[in-house]
Amino acid sequence: NKKLDKGKKYIFLTKYLSSFYKISSKNKNIKILKNDKFFANRKFVHENYLFSKRKLTIYREELRIILNRYHNLNKSNKYWGLNLDMILFSLIRDLKYKFDIIKNSKIYKTDFKFEIGESTVFHESSQDLTHDLTLSNKENFLFYNIIRVLKNKNKEKLEKKKTFFKKKSNRFTLINLFKQIILRTYIIIFKPIILVKPYTGFKNCLKIFFKSFGRIITINNFKFNQNFNEIDFDFRNSFKIKERDLFDKIFNTVIGELFPKNYIENFSSIKSNKLFLSIIKNSKKICCGNHFFDDDICILASELKENNKKFIIFQHGGLFGTRVDSILEDFDKLYGDKLYYWTTKFGLGDNYLSRFPIRKKKKYHNITLMCSRIGLTIGFRSQLLTEKDNPFLSKTYEIYKYLKPSLREIFYVKLFPKDRMKVLQKEEWLNFTGNKVKFINDKKDLFSSKLVILD
Repeated sequence: NKKLDKGKKYIFLTKYLSSFYKISSKNKNIKILKNDKFFANRKFVHENYLFSKRKLTIYREELRIILNRYHNLNKSNKYWGLNLDMILFSLIRDLKYKFDIIKNSKIYKTDFKFEIGESTVFHESSQDLTHDLTLSNKENFLFYNIIRVLKNKNKEKLEKKKTFFKKKSNRFTLINLFKQIILRTYIIIFKPIILVKPYTGFKNCLKIFFKSFGRIITINNFKFNQNFNEIDFDFRNSFKIKERDLFDKIFNTVIGELFPKNYIENFSSIKSNKLFLSIIKNSKKICCGNHFFDDDICILASELKENNKKFIIFQHGGLFGTRVDSILEDFDKLYGDKLYYWTTKFGLGDNYLSRFPIRKKKKYHNITLMCSRIGLTIGFRSQLLTEKDNPFLSKTYEIYKYLKPSLREIFYVKLFPKDRMKVLQKEEWLNFTGNKVKFINDKKDLFSSKLVILD
């Protein structure tokens, strides 16, 4: 909260990253503002989560009314929630972190020039947006708009002179169109259950197809929209929620430019796609292992549910059932008709592993968990190891309690982190399992495993 120096540029880094930056940078005009307080502190992480959930509930209802009016529809709160919850929550959470950093540093009270690159591309999808939010130009865009609101400066209207989207090649469009014609014909004739991104592997996809006599098919992804729709500037400039507080005002300054085209300009094109319509009419279920931020899947699933058909969800990612604040689990429980998790009864855990017979005399007989998640959180772990319920600590070891005794005999763990981090992780596994879990050190043992689970 100290008064910031004039004439300096400011960057926001974690304590872990800033230590590297100080070593590599000789620029004395750079002022590092550490944001660990907001990213690596359980209290602030939890408060941010609760704040984002509250705002999500409000924004979802308001956007439902706005989008229904724009598309001339009368869809429910759950319909739009399935489509918008993940991207809205991510945007709200990211804005709140940056808002807290700016307010805490009081940088907005200083007189300085904030450099921001001109935004020239609107995002086709939620996936594009979530990726771009991690890039420096979008980070600057968010910081810039937060500071502008705090300084009570007005936002400029979006201008038509910019180039807002990139066209895909005609070759790509024709190939995709040809695939859709074949797939549509198959769906109309056989009316199959559709697995989208199940992550079962190519061989298992073939097995599922033949054992179901073609009644279950696997599709890697959909791309229903083939049109390159122009930006509706008039709508986007008026696209706002009711401003109840300062954060709502900040949200309104960015939502018009960041909101994915798939829910505004491309929405009608997606819903009128012939493959899309044939799935709605002929398929009773869609099952998916990675639906988050995939607009095509979410729009399809919401339409299927409107027609009393099923949206079945497979677990995607780790830590399910072990974290207090998980928007992924909240989303699945709210919108999935049936969930298959590692930790649920009749899910993917012991009920799935039990199907692998114990063959100690065969070449392939072990089940190995490749546990590497700790490598992604190495910057926080040594400092926050003892903090209760820390969001960055993996609890992968809890899978052990869902295994039958016979499976525990052939269950091994392969640890990837080095030095002290590996020691800490090994201690966790041993403490949780009562020193019963076995570890793999030799690569030969890893390659002799019948099943390898990646964490």
